[in-house]
Amino acid sequence: MYIPQAQLENLRKTVTAGKVTIIYGPRRVGKTTLIQKFMDTLNKSNRSGSESE
Repeated sequence: MYIPQAQLENLRKTVTAGKVTIIYGPRRVGKTTLIQKFMDTLNKSNRSGSESE
């Protein structure tokens, strides 16, 4: 079960084109899940943007 995290919004603010963002932390805290949820939001915004063209 995924519980929405404030870190997802922080990641959205941090990630910029042409820059590297490093996500690190202890094992089993949700780093991969955070990245997957972030990529899902990018994919959804790309799909909705391409439909309007």
